[in-house]
This record gives sequence, structure tokens and C-alpha cells, in this order.
Amino acid sequence: MINMGQAITIKIEGLKELEKSFDKSPQMTKRVMGKAMDLSTERIKNTAKTKAPVDTGALRGSIKNKVNIGIRDITGVVDAGKKYAPYVEFGTLPHFPPPMALRSWARKRGINEFALAKAISRRGTKAQPFMQPAITSNKLVVGQIFDSALGALVAQLAK
Repeated sequence: MINMGQAITIKIEGLKELEKSFDKSPQMTKRVMGKAMDLSTERIKNTAKTKAPVDTGALRGSIKNKVNIGIRDITGVVDAGKKYAPYVEFGTLPHFPPPMALRSWARKRGINEFALAKAISRRGTKAQPFMQPAITSNKLVVGQIFDSALGALVAQLAK
């Protein structure tokens, strides 16, 4: 799952039929499927980092993944931890930002921060998607990771 409202849903068909087998070894199930979730979120995180726009590197460095293994569920989160990440991902409507917030970025480029604030108040900011493309480009691979994990789990439980 992604903090900015985007998510991948993995649907595993036939899970009810396998549930009894899984109950025989819940630790094995958690280990195998947790590893699949970890591989999946790690892959999405790494792709998002390559797609994130870079100025100082703070946004790219804030992209993290985390896997939580519960009693009956496993969740994975890929999150860009900077509060401005959604504004980069989706862009903004016209608004007047505080010029002080723009000072460092504007000065690096030789732009007056008040002029930049005024331009943003007229045009907003352009979207620079990095999380959604990371999800989209990894959907097939994530499906394959879980497919393989499920196959390995069934094979181990059938022994």
C-alpha cells in the first residue's frame, strides 16, 4: 500500500481451499508470504527512488518500505515520508506559497522567490509522478513474486 492513496491489490484465488493446509503451519505461511511482501515492497521502493525527481535528494531518501505481519494478514507499505511528496506526485492547483519556503530552491536557480511564488499562484505546480509509475511498472513482477511464493508454500505444505 502507498501512503498517497495508491495501492496494489493482490488477489489469491483458491485461498479458502488452502486455508486448512496453511493452518497446519502458520509460521511457515507467514515466513514465505512475508518474504514475498518484503521483496515486492522493496522492488516498488527502489523503482520509486529511481523515478523521484531530485533536488536535494531528501524526497528520494524519504522513500521507505515496511512489512507488517499480523495474526491473519500481512501488509506492505511503500511511503515517501516527506510531507510535500503528494504535491510532487500529483502537482498542485494555483496557490500562493510562502516565499520563504521557496527561498533555497529559487536561489539555487537564480530565481526571485517572490516571483516564483507569484507564478505558482497563477499556474500551480506540475505533477511529477514517481510512486504511481513505480507501482504500474512492477505490477506483473509483484504478481509473479506472490505466485511463486504461493506455489512454494503449497509444495512445502504438501510434504
